[in-house]
Amino acid sequence: MLTAVTTILGLIPMATGVSFDFRNLRWSVGGESSQWWGPMAVAVIFGLAFATLLTLNVVPVLLSLVADGSEKRKFRRAGLEKGRIFLRAAAGMFRKRK
Repeated sequence: MLTAVTTILGLIPMATGVSFDFRNLRWSVGGESSQWWGPMAVAVIFGLAFATLLTLNVVPVLLSLVADGSEKRKFRRAGLEKGRIFLRAAAGMFRKRK
């Protein structure tokens, strides 16, 4: 998550078209490079944000659904075993004794 956030923050100047000229020590807005790389920066920003939100929300929900399903199956199997044990005991009660 930290990597995604820092990448998004680092790409904001590229997406907005703001750059710093280190040779002349001044800020510049617009230019050829910003027109070329701006749409790519916007796509990366929204892709990273969407993937981060998806990872933080959907993955835990799916894992909890899988865990709940396995617990339900475990309880269902245990209930069937108890029923089988009860049936065996009941069948033993009605056996003919010698």
